[in-house]
Amino acid sequence: MLHRSKELLASLDKLRESPTVGKYILDVRGLGLMIGVEFASPSTPPGDVAYHADAPKDMAIRVSKKCIEKGMYLLTTSIYQVVRFIPPLNISGEDLAKGCEIFAAAVEEVVCEG
Repeated sequence: MLHRSKELLASLDKLRESPTVGKYILDVRGLGLMIGVEFASPSTPPGDVAYHADAPKDMAIRVSKKCIEKGMYLLTTSIYQVVRFIPPLNISGEDLAKGCEIFAAAVEEVVCEG
C-alpha cells in the first residue's frame, strides 16, 4: 500500500508542476491511498486562499464527470472544490497508473474548456 501511495502522490505532484494546470491545484493531501486534491475557484470571495479569478468554475465536479465518462469513479466533496481518491488497497500498479492518466486528462480538458 505504501508503494502505491507514493506512486499516486508522485503522479499528482507531477500534475501540480504542469505549467497549464498546476496553478489551479491548490493542495494534495491525505494518508495512504485516501488522497484529496483541492482546486482553485473563481466563486470564493477574493482574499480566500482558494480564490483564483481565471480558474474554471466548478472544477471538482467537472473533473469528476469527465473521469466517470472515461471509466473511473471519483468522489467530490459537498461545498469545496475537492476530489477524493479512495482506490482499493490491493490496486495494481497498472490500474493506478491508468487512473492517474485518466485524472490528468480530465483536469487538462476542464482547464482547456475554461
